[in-house]
Amino acid sequence: MHGDSLAEGPAAPRPPPPPVAIPLPEHDHDSICGPAKAAGTLESLGTIRMHSNRGEQDSALFAQDDQIVIDGGTLGGLTVGRNVVARRSYRPSPDVRAEIGEHTAGVLQIVSASERASIAVVVYACDEIMRGDRLAPFTPEPVRAPEPAGAPAYDDAAQILFADAGQLLGAPRRFMVIDRGTDAAILAGQRLTLFRRENRGRRVPIVVGDAVVVAVRRNSATIRVDHVNDAIGFGDWAAPQRSAASASGARPE
Repeated sequence: MHGDSLAEGPAAPRPPPPPVAIPLPEHDHDSICGPAKAAGTLESLGTIRMHSNRGEQDSALFAQDDQIVIDGGTLGGLTVGRNVVARRSYRPSPDVRAEIGEHTAGVLQIVSASERASIAVVVYACDEIMRGDRLAPFTPEPVRAPEPAGAPAYDDAAQILFADAGQLLGAPRRFMVIDRGTDAAILAGQRLTLFRRENRGRRVPIVVGDAVVVAVRRNSATIRVDHVNDAIGFGDWAAPQRSAASASGARPE
C-alpha cells in the first residue's frame, strides 16, 4: 500500500482559474452592435492577434468568453478592467466614392496588461470577432427610454446610408446608419418613420416602417429597424417623430 502511494507521486497542481470579467449591463447591448460611419483616422488602442491559450492555430475568429492576446498595452491606455470595443472598417459598395463603414463586433475586457501587450476576454459578442480587428474606447450610450410616438417631420428627414458588413438593405432588428447626428439634434431613443419618395408628381412620402435611434455621433447615427412593410435601404429616408406641438409646422415636400 505504502509503495503504491509513493509510485503515484505528488498531485499535479491545479490550473489557475480563468480570469473573471464583469458582465455588461443589458441596456448597453444596443449601443454596442451595429454599423457606424467611419470618421477619418479611427483611434486604435491595439490590434487583436490570437487566442491566448492556442497560439497561432485556430486564431482567425473569436467568440464569447475567448481569451485574446492584444498587441497594445499600458503605454497605449489599456489597463486591467477596462472595456474596449473590437471594430473594423469596410466599404458598403464597390464604388470608391461610397461612405466607409465601420462594424463593431463586440466588447472585450482587459484582464492582464504589460507595457506593450495585453490579454482580454470577450464579454459580449455581436457576431464573429476577427484577428486584425482594432480596439477602441467603449463609450456606451446613456440609458434613455424610447421617446413617445409622434408625427414624422418629413422636412427634417435624414438619409439612410448603409447597413452592416457591406449590406445596403435593412430588415427588422437590423442596424443601419443615417447621415444626421447631434449636429441635427438627433437623440438616442428617438423614434423615426422610415419612408421613400415617389420619383414623379408631388413626391408624396411612402411610409415603409419605423425605427429607433440607438447611438449618436456628430454627423451620423445608428438606428435599429423595428418593423417594415417593404425593403428599406440606401437612399431611403428616416424622419424624426415629434410631438403634435413641435410637428405642427412639418409637412411633406
